[in-house]
Amino acid sequence: MDREIKFRGKRRDNNEWIVGHLVYGTSQSFIIPIGNIMMGAKLGVDSINSVCHNVEPETVGQFTGLKDKDGVEIYDGDICQFTYDDIIKKLVVVWADYLMMWKFTESLDGPLYRSSRTITNSETLKIIGNVHQESK
Repeated sequence: MDREIKFRGKRRDNNEWIVGHLVYGTSQSFIIPIGNIMMGAKLGVDSINSVCHNVEPETVGQFTGLKDKDGVEIYDGDICQFTYDDIIKKLVVVWADYLMMWKFTESLDGPLYRSSRTITNSETLKIIGNVHQESK
């Protein structure tokens, strides 16, 4: 299996987005940038903060394994402009546990958009933001 598993989250110290491996506990979440995981293992628990970045847990989203039409990676919580039969919609990417697949919804609290719409063809999608920031 050749699927890259990684996460994105907003850093607490500078509000910048970071991508990497997720480490979370009961009260805090951390992301270790890609490539630094082995360094963290060698340093040990006392030095883990030198390679981990504390992130806002509510901003963490998993990589879907897909990219939009411009080659931008698509993450859980991204807002996509979706074009289908000359209809343009803004939809949120979410994981549907009961279906075990990525789906669209019109809002985080809303129902899934047209249950037949799964994220398989990302050539018609354009990322315009995510639920934790203003859309472009």
